[in-house]
Amino acid sequence: MSLEKQPVSPSEPLWLPEAQERFRAYLMAEKRAESTIGKYVDHCLKDLMKRIDRAPETWTKKDMQAYKEHLAVDRQMSENTMVVEISAINQYTQNVLERPELKMRAPKRVEKERMPLTEDEVHKILEVAKRKNARDYALVCMAYYGEMRAGEIVDIWVSDLDLARKKARIRKGKGKNYSMINLSDVAVNALEDYLENLRPTIAPATPEAANVLMLSVNGKPLQRKDMWRIVKKLAFEAGIKKNVFPHLFRHSGITHMAEKGISPYSIQAQSRHKSLDMVMKYIHTSQQIVREDYDRAFNGKPESVKEPEKPSKPAPPEPTQPEDDTVLSKIAVMMGELSENKRRRLASMLNNFDHRIELHGG
Repeated sequence: MSLEKQPVSPSEPLWLPEAQERFRAYLMAEKRAESTIGKYVDHCLKDLMKRIDRAPETWTKKDMQAYKEHLAVDRQMSENTMVVEISAINQYTQNVLERPELKMRAPKRVEKERMPLTEDEVHKILEVAKRKNARDYALVCMAYYGEMRAGEIVDIWVSDLDLARKKARIRKGKGKNYSMINLSDVAVNALEDYLENLRPTIAPATPEAANVLMLSVNGKPLQRKDMWRIVKKLAFEAGIKKNVFPHLFRHSGITHMAEKGISPYSIQAQSRHKSLDMVMKYIHTSQQIVREDYDRAFNGKPESVKEPEKPSKPAPPEPTQPEDDTVLSKIAVMMGELSENKRRRLASMLNNFDHRIELHGG
């Protein structure tokens, strides 16, 4: 009887399970997020192995280039999606296979500027959410006023809230960091209403779900895909034409803080970005200022355009005051008591002193 491993299905290579196990172990040792591990191992690596259909030890640079062309041409992937796919494969070939010569060069990432929601659009969505139920209203309030990511909202526990101090603790945010954020009065009131009136009526499906803040009607913790579905539906019912998704509320909250003149350092602290460069990618204040200046130049009244101020001419020097005769007399007496050599040296010093005063405007 053969002891060779059999493929899980006719379309899966024999070596796929072992390769996935090795890659998953590497990523877990690197403490990568579960979602990242799942995507890299169960999607990116699996797709590559099914495409090449040979043992990884036999791969060549030509195979890798062909796979890159497959992503770009056959699957019509965007530049940013290709960056993720290629990054996953490069980590496998370099760190698991230890074959750096197979590294692929990813395309340049495209910086896409999101169109934030206006404050009026946010309030329309909040009004719809408030009419529907307290959970959805609290959820959107946390996304906008707390500037929280979708994953942070679904992972937060009831014990992470400190509503008396208007704060919340982020549980394993980006980079698995724990941090504190501020909450507005609107968000605090929304959370209190949800915790007092709706959540007690939901029976947690498991003991692990007992402390999870956001629960579905069947008592299971909300997932990110659930939040996407909720937000999409709220935006549709509010009549918003933009592409609305959970992260857009965080982006819009940061933008609105910037438009109100809030310091980038305060925005960085609230949004928990590691660098100011990342904060500035979210801030649209510069566009707003350019728009205002443009309107003053071309769409406003002529007098609204300020002319550059002309430099003012220096004031004429004040007339010199008459010299004190008494002081001059004392100097003359003192000069008479000095030797001729000392008188010359003193006169020279006085002349130099007068010259320096003229140079410095004295």
